[in-house]
Amino acid sequence: MKLVALRCPQCDTWLQPGLNDVALLCAVCGTAVSLTDQGVQTIPITYGLPTTTEFSWHPFWLFAGQVAIHTRQTQGGNRADANAAQQFWGVPRRLYVPAWELPIHEARELGARLVREQPLYRAGDKPDPFVLQPATIDIADARKLLEFVVLTIEAQRSDWLRDLQFEIQATVPQLWALPAQRTNKGWQVLAQTGN
Repeated sequence: MKLVALRCPQCDTWLQPGLNDVALLCAVCGTAVSLTDQGVQTIPITYGLPTTTEFSWHPFWLFAGQVAIHTRQTQGGNRADANAAQQFWGVPRRLYVPAWELPIHEARELGARLVREQPLYRAGDKPDPFVLQPATIDIADARKLLEFVVLTIEAQRSDWLRDLQFEIQATVPQLWALPAQRTNKGWQVLAQTGN
């Protein structure tokens, strides 16, 4: 067992993470930190520009990557959906994974929607005051959740997917803080898009 001092590397303030938190903000200086076996480390974070004032801040992992589909078998052998899948995944994409504690079906659906829509969120300055929902999904788990996102997208096609073999080639992700709100239609990201 190794004891690690949970102090902000920037201002030396004691951090108070939750039991499952892997990334959070220092309550005093707002520095984003990750909690690892090696201790507390600062991490870069990008802030999305909100479109409204009614929201809360949530963490997302954003990968740049591509999905290579090796095998895609369906019940009826529908070539149209197979071709659509190859076209969709055959180009580099922004791959989003919600990083806060969500039921798995909500995380899959939100991630799948963002991957399908491919929003390019505008980055802004850190808001003041700023409260971010802590990240409970680390990078390794985000990569695993990304596999569920790909499966969700492919299972929602109309061709009765039976088997799918694929490989995700992705960069080290960036941590984004995006304004979001739960509605009766699920989670909505309320950030400005565009260049």
